[in-house]
Parts: sequence; C-alpha cells; structure tokens
Amino acid sequence: MPLIYPECPARPPTSIRDLPSEVLIEIFTYLAHIDSLSPLTVASVCRPWRSIVFNAPSVWRLITLDSRSRDISALQTHALYWMTKSEPLEFDVEVNVAERDDILLLLSPFLSRPQKRWRSFSLTGPDTLGVYPLHNVGRTTKLAISVRGDGGSLASAILGIPEDDDGVKGSVNLDISQNTLGVAVNALPPISRIHPIHLTMIHISEARPEAYTKPSTLLAFLTACPNLQQFVFMGWALRRDMDEDVDSQDDHQTFVEEKLPVVYLPHLQVLRLRSTCSTRTFLSRIHTPALSELYLTYLNVDFPLPPHVDEGDEGDSEDESGDFSRSPSSDRATGMGLRKLIKRSNPPLRVLDMDCSDMRTKDFRYVFDHLHKLEEFSIVASDLSDNVIRLLAPYYESSDGGNVKLRVPRLSVLRLFDCIRVSGDAIVESLSRRVEVMAKYRDCRGSFREVSIIGCERFAHIHGLALRPQLGGAAFLYDT
Repeated sequence: MPLIYPECPARPPTSIRDLPSEVLIEIFTYLAHIDSLSPLTVASVCRPWRSIVFNAPSVWRLITLDSRSRDISALQTHALYWMTKSEPLEFDVEVNVAERDDILLLLSPFLSRPQKRWRSFSLTGPDTLGVYPLHNVGRTTKLAISVRGDGGSLASAILGIPEDDDGVKGSVNLDISQNTLGVAVNALPPISRIHPIHLTMIHISEARPEAYTKPSTLLAFLTACPNLQQFVFMGWALRRDMDEDVDSQDDHQTFVEEKLPVVYLPHLQVLRLRSTCSTRTFLSRIHTPALSELYLTYLNVDFPLPPHVDEGDEGDSEDESGDFSRSPSSDRATGMGLRKLIKRSNPPLRVLDMDCSDMRTKDFRYVFDHLHKLEEFSIVASDLSDNVIRLLAPYYESSDGGNVKLRVPRLSVLRLFDCIRVSGDAIVESLSRRVEVMAKYRDCRGSFREVSIIGCERFAHIHGLALRPQLGGAAFLYDT
C-alpha cells in the first residue's frame, strides 16, 4: 500500500516586520557596513525598529568617516555618537581622507577619552593603494606627531613612511610595546577644530626645515592636552629665520599686543625641549606646578635672537660676571625662560639636564637658589665657568658670617661633560667644601651618590686623586 503524505498547509509569506529581533539586528549590522549612516535611517522607519537599533550596540560598531563628503566637525560628532551607542562592545574605525591634515582631526574624538574598546583603525585616501588596518589601537597612551610642512602624500601621513613609498601597507606606526600612535601633519591643527586629547604623553617633532612651528601655535595646541604628563618638542635645525614668534615688524607688534596666553599643565612631570630658538617664549608661557624633570638639548646658537616681548623682566640686564660665552643670546633666552617658569610655578624639579644648552652665570645663581629639591644636575658642552661651580660651595648668609648655607641642598648627582673652561681647582675646592658641610649638618639630606667629570680639559689626574677621598662612597668617574 503506497504511503500517503499529508498535504502541507499553505503559509502566507512572512513579513520582515515579523522576523525575530536577533535576525533584524544581524541585517541592520550588515547594512551598517554598506552605508555608515544607515542606523539613523533604519531607526526612522518605525518605532519597533528604532527600539531595536538604539538597543543593539553591534549595529554601531563600525565607525566610517569620509572627509571628502562631509564636514570635519560633523564627522567628529558622528564619531562621538557612534562610540557612545556601541558601548560596551569594541569598535572599528575606517577613515577616508582628502588631505593629510584631516587625519589628526578625525582621530581626536577617539583620543578625547580612554578608549580600551578601540579595536582597529584603517586609512584610505586618494594616493593610497589599499586599506591596511591597524589593530589594538585602544592601547595607545602616547601620541607622536611629525610636523612635515606643506607637501607630501597621504602614503607618508603616518610616521615611518618615506615619501616614495607606494602605499600605506606597513606604514601605520602603532608601536604596541611603547603604546605609541604616530601621525604626520602639515601643521598642528587650530585649537577650534580639535577635540581635547586625554593622552598623558605627546611627542611633537619637526621633520624638515619648512615645518617650523611657531610657539603661539604650539602653546595653543597644548591647551587641548589637559592630562599631559610627559611632553617632548623636537625642532629642526636652529636657524636665524626661525627664532621666536616674530618674523616681521607686523608680527612682532601683534605678538606684543596679544601677549601669548599662559598654558596651565597641572600634571606635566617631564619636559624635553630640543633644537628650538623659542625656548624663552615656551618656558615663559607655561604653568607646571608638578614638573620634576627638565631636559634642554641643543639650544645653543651663535647668532643673536630677536627682541623678546618680555624684555625688561627682572634679571634681563647684562650678566655682571662677564664670563665668556660662545652663545650669549641663547644663554640669555634659556636662562630668562627658566627664571619665569620657576617664578610662576615653583616646580618640584628633581632633574635638570642641559646638553649643548647654557645659561649666564647670574641665571645659574637664580636657578640654584630656587630649586631646593634638585637632586640631579647634568650639563654637556657648556661654557660654564669657575664662578658657576663655586655656586655649589657652601656660603654664609651674611658678609659678617652667620649661618652657613647650601644651594640645591639635595643635590646628589653631578655630571660635567666636555665643560672645557671650568678648572679642576675650582671643582675640587667647591665639592670638597660642600661634602664637608653636608656631612656636618644633619638638615642637609644625603650626600653625593654620583659625580662624573668627563672631557673637562682643565681637570687633571691630580684633581681626581685629590677629590676621590672627599667624595667617600660616591660613584666617581673622571678622565684626563
């Protein structure tokens, strides 16, 4: 007997509105990869879909920004909104840019808050050959910006790519071991176009001579970095036409009238300045009450710097000591900038490192008189004289005797490298007297841990033999 199968009842076609929410979410998520604004479009169809979209973080996980078709500010708002709606899921960012400077502007919303959820970043542009994603971007704690001046391709818009590279593959410099995201720009963006950057470490470098960054631009950018703890600025070569924020008489008049604002950096602990003629302007315009380490490198120049807006400040007169200097103008600029920083912020500076950077004798006196917590002082290739070294010796509070005093009473590390004018006699006398006082007075904390005297031509072997027993157990390095 043949089997008889029951006839299946006819079913009406299922409407998309009858699909389970889980299926709709998958559809809407797929659609979001085709059209970046589709979540908003879908949400406007009906109330049920609106409820589904606004309660499905996966629909918002892909953030696509195209500066060729929409305004930068609208894209920044887009990024912030999509980040909020995708919580708590990880999200991916795809950026398509028309110009290199658009990149940092579009990245700034993602850097405006800790983004552990930021999974990947992809960059495309008119002269790139593909999409090459960058993974684990959310680990970023340091932003490295290379200022390259006008020109250059988008293929070189990320640090580490030569101009003749034929694409961006391998060019996205996310150093996971250092948690560093590197981006190149033609110039630093104006403060009105960038979102505050929450990162604690920022490194800005000028990649070529035409990339000169005026101190007014640099200071304005730092106002967008309220959480900054470590800041490095590396200029290009020191040049006569790139010194201070005055390029012409008109610029100088504007500079004087506007008076650059003071930038408050309450968390800044480490500051490094290298190869810039704007030292005085920069140091005079920052307030850093937590600064503990200052590194000044390659600031000496052998040409005169232009007049500064703050000329006439206390200490701006000529140095009464008359000590020799191969870089008198930059010595004055560095010293006056450091004076202003100390006077405004009274920072708890522990480390002062000066490499091919100098000050006048009167500025060294001011610095040593006010840095009561300084523990390490290093100076390389300096014209400092015996008068400066003698500032480290004990002195009496008044001319007729009184209490014996020590400048920088916590100094425990002293490094003198290639200081060719200071004499061995002055070093031995000053440090021997200092050690004696440090051992005698209990209120002076500690004693020398390390003394290094390398490449100082007037420090001979006989001076080393005389100084070694005075330093006790301190590490003592010298050559002759």
